[in-house]
Amino acid sequence: MKWKLRGDRPIYAQLIEQLERAILTGEFPPGSAVPSVRTLAIEAEVNPNTMQKALAYLETKGLLHTHRTAGRTVTEDRDMIDNLKEELAHEQINAFFEGMRSIGIDRKTAIQLITSASIEASREAVTTNISSDNIEASFSEPDHNSGGDRVERSETRQEGAAPPMKSAAMPTIVTKEVK
Repeated sequence: MKWKLRGDRPIYAQLIEQLERAILTGEFPPGSAVPSVRTLAIEAEVNPNTMQKALAYLETKGLLHTHRTAGRTVTEDRDMIDNLKEELAHEQINAFFEGMRSIGIDRKTAIQLITSASIEASREAVTTNISSDNIEASFSEPDHNSGGDRVERSETRQEGAAPPMKSAAMPTIVTKEVK
């Protein structure tokens, strides 16, 4: 596990956040053993007491369980892990909106910017060179003849050929290599 600790915040709080992320990303999968306090402390280059404090906090939250002779394991409660993911996602979103507000951009404008950036990123994903001869791309776009329902459209093209994009296309991109 790579540790990124900064001096501007309490170390134990950063350890908690990074251990939570390791659990959420599956670096420490549900039910798996967590390395010992000493091992984690050496990796993070922190005092073992500080690491113990962080691990004890995660135990009180229910993310870790201590077994007398087997050390600590990650909870197997996937609902708890999913709830934590959602909680952290909300925190990130709120921090983003606060940052936007601090530079004079209201929530509605920020959402428009996100939407625009997402569409642009999707288009870039389609035009990215993939090392194969053919690329298949699927798009979901409004069908103006059926009252706005979305229809799937799939294309196969030679690598390097520009994908035909209609201005109304809202790609939900799925790219895969075609052999």
